[in-house]
Parts: sequence; C-alpha cells; structure tokens
Amino acid sequence: MTPKKMFVLWKILFLLLFLVSSGLCESINITEVIEKIENKYQKTKFFQADFIQKIYAPNMEEPSNEATGKFYFGEPCIMRWEYVTPEKQVLVLFPGIGWIYIPEEKQAQIFDTKDFYSSPIAKAFMKGIQSSFEILSWSLQEGSKTVNILMKAKEETSQIKKLELLIDISEYVISKITVEDIAGSKNVIIFTNQEWLNKKDSSIFEPAFEETTIITDYKGTLLSYGDFKKLFNTKKGDLKCRYER
Repeated sequence: MTPKKMFVLWKILFLLLFLVSSGLCESINITEVIEKIENKYQKTKFFQADFIQKIYAPNMEEPSNEATGKFYFGEPCIMRWEYVTPEKQVLVLFPGIGWIYIPEEKQAQIFDTKDFYSSPIAKAFMKGIQSSFEILSWSLQEGSKTVNILMKAKEETSQIKKLELLIDISEYVISKITVEDIAGSKNVIIFTNQEWLNKKDSSIFEPAFEETTIITDYKGTLLSYGDFKKLFNTKKGDLKCRYER
C-alpha cells in the first residue's frame, strides 16, 4: 500500500472513531446525569464507604499527605470521617457542632461547623451541584461507564478554583472528588465499597469519648464531658441543611 493510500485510510479510521465517540457522548445528557446524582444523594438516609484521601501541594504530582479510612453519611447532613492511617482520628460534623477526636491521645477538639455547611462544596451536595458550580467541561472515559466533570464555583469569593467529579453512570455514584483551591493545592478523595442503606445507624454519629478525654472548644477552653454533652445537645441541629424539594 502506498503512503498516500495509508494516509487516506488513517483519515477514514480517525473520522469513524470521531463519529462513534461523538455519538456516544451525545447519548449522555450531562445535566440529567448530575440531576440523578443529586436526587440519589438528597434521598439518602444512610451511606458508608471506604475512602483514600490525597493532598497535593501546588504544582506537585506526588501527594504530600495520604490517609485512608471509613466515611459515613446520615440524613439530613451528618458526617463521620473515621481515619485509620496514618493515625487513628475521628472527625464528626453536625449542622451546628463538630469535633475531631484522637483516641490514642484521649483528646478532642470541638469546633463550629457553620462555615463548612455554608461552603460551596457542602451546598453542592445538599442543595444541588449546579446551584453552586458551573460546568466547564466533561468527558466519557473510553471503554467505561465513567464520566469526568470539571466545574468552577459560581461564587466569586469562593476559595475553590475547580471541582472535578468522577461519576459511575451505571449506578450514579461519585467515585472520586478533586477540589483545587485558588492557591493550587488539591484535595482528592476516592470512594470505594459504597453502601446505600434505608435505615440510619444514629449511634455511629454520637459522641463516644472516654470520660477522661481532654476536651477543648474552639476558643481553647477546657470542657468537662458533661458540659460537652450539654453543648452538643444544644448546638447539633442549629443549621437547617436538608435539601428543599
């Protein structure tokens, strides 16, 4: 075969590949994909998954920090991050109060969660992704049912530069989240072994400190376990965070 014929053949093959891939992309309505994701998460009563978290400094290809553990989510918007490596820590978020607990050191730090729940990321998954983020581009990974969506925050004052979601459209679940801030740092979370349950195990979110645990609030004030429990019962439902249908 002459070089000229080879060139023509490659052009035809390339055109066919382009038409096939274009047809595949056109069969996916990305707005519907996002709406199905939102609907699934907003109706969730209880969700749990294993996670891998990687932190990247600006312009770095290798992570500066890496952690693994278990993530729990309960309606309306309660979260528990149970870190196993590099050290055991428990991070719990309620609408009006949160804490990080280090069992081996018997220390717990209490903090206010209103800034987190009012952030674009929290709003995206509780009130709708497209309410907080604008789609920049998306692509279907070759030979898979995985869609990659790149977005930017709508709020000009947001510290988030980009949000990238990897979505399994066979089950409409998010398998990977990448958040890049305006400084260029990236926080990557990969979810595996996802389980969706109709019944919430509320006990997993309740405080479970030993009474000898040293507890401090966000001002650094020492709290007794009894004082913390009173504060928890008062503050845990301060902020309405359920998606309004």
